[in-house]
Amino acid sequence: MGGAVVSEPHPPTLVTGNRRAISIAHGPAVQRVMRRCKHRLPIIERQIAAYWPERTGDHPLLLLFSCVVFSIDDVLDSQPPAPTVAAELARFLPWQRLDASMGADDSRAALAAVAGELRARQPSLMDVWQAEGERTVRAMRREALWRVQGRRPAFSTYMRVAMHSLGVVWMGLTLAVLGPDHLGRDDLALFRRKAGRVARACRVLNDLATWRRERAEGKVNLVQLQSERVGEIDQAVALVEHMYAEARARALAVQRRISVPRLAPAIIGLVRLSQVLEQQYAQQDYPGPVREV
Repeated sequence: MGGAVVSEPHPPTLVTGNRRAISIAHGPAVQRVMRRCKHRLPIIERQIAAYWPERTGDHPLLLLFSCVVFSIDDVLDSQPPAPTVAAELARFLPWQRLDASMGADDSRAALAAVAGELRARQPSLMDVWQAEGERTVRAMRREALWRVQGRRPAFSTYMRVAMHSLGVVWMGLTLAVLGPDHLGRDDLALFRRKAGRVARACRVLNDLATWRRERAEGKVNLVQLQSERVGEIDQAVALVEHMYAEARARALAVQRRISVPRLAPAIIGLVRLSQVLEQQYAQQDYPGPVREV
């Protein structure tokens, strides 16, 4: 893992399902993160109820975590990336030593609240969870650099990065930590491989659903990369639709081949999440963030 790991006080446990109470209990920074997600909150809450219905006590934590992932992505969409990877990780991730030249984003305090709760559940898994958080932020930063620099990566490079930038594997590991059974490190290694298949499907779906908006925003998108290769946008869309059909089938197969029963809740939850995203994009894109004034 990159950067120096630092110890921070554990925040209080998330004990309420009321999102306003969550934000107040954890201070102004968490309130601001929740406000950034204001227009998305009803959608996120419905989705959590759909993909993690059996454990309603976890819903407040998952709501806050989802808002953190959105918030980090929003910041990197609207601000220049940090000058170094270490500084980027530090401004968002509370276990990294803070770079005084960059300061901390509000997401850092909100993520500390999430990490404190997860640490109380399964402390031995936190280094794996934190490492995936770092992969996610690194991937988001890489995509932001492509946008700012006007670069187009190779297809294989894009897919390696894009597999992590949505935070799907990170969310999957969060579900694994929250699950009813104690897990070992070998369990998480197996889970990450399976979660990668779901993450690929979600990434291709996202790019297929948002390519028009992302083209206008100057972002790299799978449809655009394919269109530059084949020359026709309609043909590129058809290619990505075929990619999604294949990736979706592999993702759905993951829940039919669960060799370790204690991983079942997290695997099923993550596959449900991919289906929830499909339903969401069939209706509309996610609303944008609320900008602080």
